Amino acid sequence: MMKRIWATVWATCMALTAALALAQTSEEIALAAYPSCTVKASASGSGFDAFALGNGEKTALCIVENGVLTVANERLFETGQGIQVFVDTDGESLFLDYDTEYARVSLHAVYRNGAWSDANVTCFEQNESGGVPTYPETHWYAEGGLLHVRYAVYDENENEQTGSRIEYEIPVGTDFDMSLGGIDMTRFPKSVEQLDTTYDAFPTGLAAPLLDEGDTLLQIGVYPAYTVLLLQSSDGGRRVRVSERNGRANVWRDSVTLDSSVTLDLFHAGGNQIFLEEKGREFFFRRTRRGDWLLTGSMGEELLNLGVDCVPVDEIYGVGLNDGYIYGGSEPLDLKKTPVDQWPTTRKQAVARLDTDAYAFVNNDNPADRLHLREAPNRNARSLGKFYNRTPVKMIAWEGDWAYVEIGTGEAHLYGYMMTKYLTRGGDKGVRCAFEILTPIEEIGQDGAPIYREPDDTMEEIGRFVGGDEYVIGVYGGDCVDMGWKRRLCQARGRMGRKRIRAAKSGIASLPDLRRRSASRWGTLGLCPKSGKLT
Repeated sequence: MMKRIWATVWATCMALTAALALAQTSEEIALAAYPSCTVKASASGSGFDAFALGNGEKTALCIVENGVLTVANERLFETGQGIQVFVDTDGESLFLDYDTEYARVSLHAVYRNGAWSDANVTCFEQNESGGVPTYPETHWYAEGGLLHVRYAVYDENENEQTGSRIEYEIPVGTDFDMSLGGIDMTRFPKSVEQLDTTYDAFPTGLAAPLLDEGDTLLQIGVYPAYTVLLLQSSDGGRRVRVSERNGRANVWRDSVTLDSSVTLDLFHAGGNQIFLEEKGREFFFRRTRRGDWLLTGSMGEELLNLGVDCVPVDEIYGVGLNDGYIYGGSEPLDLKKTPVDQWPTTRKQAVARLDTDAYAFVNNDNPADRLHLREAPNRNARSLGKFYNRTPVKMIAWEGDWAYVEIGTGEAHLYGYMMTKYLTRGGDKGVRCAFEILTPIEEIGQDGAPIYREPDDTMEEIGRFVGGDEYVIGVYGGDCVDMGWKRRLCQARGRMGRKRIRAAKSGIASLPDLRRRSASRWGTLGLCPKSGKLT
């Protein structure tokens, strides 16, 4: 009997010894998954051990929980450079850091109640502006079916620069994976600029709710108010889709069908711009306040700038003059409506679209005079303003001695009557502009001078004039000047007391090139009638 008992005890001890011999440490378990690798960094938390393993060719994250390998991801560390793994003092927060060519990347996830949260990603950059180092940070996290992106710039003391914070949202599908085990950092963007880069492959599920069945996402540009996508359908045709967030819904507009060679130039395009490259040509579109995307120019056969109702055909007078502009009525060149073969690439093609009889120029006998815009077809009717030579006016009706016209657009547009004998209709016909340039005569301070909708300083301010030259097309009353509000001349007409400005007689200028920059490659059109929506 005793022999049997001792035999049982001996067998039990041998079994325990064998089990102990087979037991592995967390490190051994991790290394067993990648036998050719060694431990580059590790850290332990409450209930888990995390390891970064590498062999010079690949780097993997392994997490072992209670003797079980639960995470094995060799696409989390994009590179094997500068890897750090550490756990915060709470024992729950895991941080995984590594270096890329452009940024320091940090992933953060929390282990709580036996489960991991999705990771969030922060990319730290260092730039230099004017000899002063700056530190942009881009933070990414997924929540509520959206990939949230927060961008801000900090100084060396970690103070956020005023006005640098920008936030974006990108819809994602249910298969978009930011878990430690599934996130693919080789496809994940590291900065806002990288979102504006052509990818061979995007993270699975990125922008999926914005795609139709059979669509392939080729490029994506993300902006605070909208997202621009270049899509390719199953038949090979391409189109641009612009998506805007309206509450919880995504509302989008599609372009006409584009050539299979079309790409987005996201590097040069800024906010409210879409640039398309196609067979050595580039087309420029700008967003209107109504959300339409209208063609404003092209580059290829020649550099062409377009307004909705005007085309610059001669630049000999230089920036700030509209003598080289032809005005005429035309159908807007809408990205979602106008076929590609109707997009002009030369000035000749653009001018051919204009109905020049739809416009006239103010043409006083004396260029120093200004033509009244009357409330009624009567010389004694109230004046709505006086306008200089070559002010373009849109014809609504031409009746004998009087024409009913429109000047400007948006909130700035005026309707009234002008005498036909002081109007020249149909094309250029030698009328030269005589607009003034006004500049501040006194110090107006950082806050600027008030601009009013009417010539009354008791009325509500609609903006502030903060300096620089302003080009004036006409005056209203003895004390006030009809002038632009910074870059919104055609969108918010205002009047500012004459005591704060003086006329600069060094040259003449015009409305269309108000904000044109001679150094600008793309050359904005300035503010001619109807183009206030575009510039």
